[in-house]
Amino acid sequence: VYMDPAKMTNLKFMGLLQNAEFQEKYDITDIMNTREEKDDSGRTFVVATFPNNKIEEFRKNSFVKSAEIHVQPSSRPDPKIFPMNKLWNADNYGPLVVPKLGDVITLTVKNYMEWDTFIKREGHKFEMRGDKFFIDGNETTKYTVEHNYYFMMGDNRHNSLDSRFWGFVKRKEVVGKAWFTYFSWDSKYDLFGEFGKLISSIRWDRIGMPIK
Repeated sequence: VYMDPAKMTNLKFMGLLQNAEFQEKYDITDIMNTREEKDDSGRTFVVATFPNNKIEEFRKNSFVKSAEIHVQPSSRPDPKIFPMNKLWNADNYGPLVVPKLGDVITLTVKNYMEWDTFIKREGHKFEMRGDKFFIDGNETTKYTVEHNYYFMMGDNRHNSLDSRFWGFVKRKEVVGKAWFTYFSWDSKYDLFGEFGKLISSIRWDRIGMPIK
């Protein structure tokens, strides 16, 4: 809390991106993830999510110094990325083969960390002693995959927790599939707020449409 505003310098405000008309104009839908960050050189910038086709229009504003697509360079691996020991991040990921029932994995010292969690999730005790591998106490050099798997991708590359972080999903653990859109409205408006605004925010062209 500042008692004397006159002493405050280098003030920064992010309110512009929270303006409803501004959000609608540039199709900024991921409001919760609009945030301020610093890059490696110490520059402060605002991160906001909006479509590629709006970037050129956004750059024309007099208050915009520059607008760039924020992509993590491949030289900055994310330690939270699955599988472990891969020098990947959310923007630079793969290639990755999704395992299926019957696939045979050749175990090596180099790929031990990559398959450690996977094999344990299939219900086995897996360990490496020196340069030898043991599954349920038995020495082996190979592992046969016991289930079919999916790679589950979220609908927001930068703000989704999906298979890039927690790994493959067994086919038998997929319990349903979305078939059609039951209801859709612009989430910038409160569902229980002003009735007139809610009605105008309904996305009639999406309601009842099949999901491809």
